[in-house]
Amino acid sequence: MALSSALKALAQQVVAGTNGHDIHNADFMDDKEGKWTFNPKKPDGSLAETESRRETIKALHDECIAAVVTWKKTTARPDFPDKLRTEICFFLPHEIRIGPQTTPEAVEHVSRQLHDLS
Repeated sequence: MALSSALKALAQQVVAGTNGHDIHNADFMDDKEGKWTFNPKKPDGSLAETESRRETIKALHDECIAAVVTWKKTTARPDFPDKLRTEICFFLPHEIRIGPQTTPEAVEHVSRQLHDLS
């Protein structure tokens, strides 16, 4: 599964506030291969918590190349952990790094979400 489309969609959704996830750190690349890195002060800080970050992400969302994403627990999934932290990189097209202390159902949920966004 190629993750570039999923990363773009995740960035768009977090800015729009229509998401079941949050993005904490992200890398974007411009058309000249310049790299923009966003790292909030706190490890669990959201990229969308300030207007200036949201505006920048809106401008760059098509160029998202990597992100640390925390998936939020949904009421429809009681087996899902409260927060599931993942790392997604488009240049590793078939690799998603998922933190420990999770369930097979949570891994399936994240995989399905990414597949649907790709």
